[in-house]
Amino acid sequence: MDIASAQRLAWENKSLKGFNTTDTALEFGLLTAEVGEAFTAWRKGLPDLGEELADVLLYVVALAEMNGVDLDSEVARKIV
Repeated sequence: MDIASAQRLAWENKSLKGFNTTDTALEFGLLTAEVGEAFTAWRKGLPDLGEELADVLLYVVALAEMNGVDLDSEVARKIV
């Protein structure tokens, strides 16, 4: 799956489930919590590190969508 598709699907999922789609500050706070959970999973060697990293990615792509950022293009620009 490409980044643009992930961004769109993550947004659709948030909207369908009634999750936050308007409060950017809240979304950054939730992202921070997910990064903490991923760090804890890594530090403790827990098997759910991949799941926690996926949560981090989903919050990042949602933030991009909330703020009109074409993350696919931005990532391509950064790594080329």
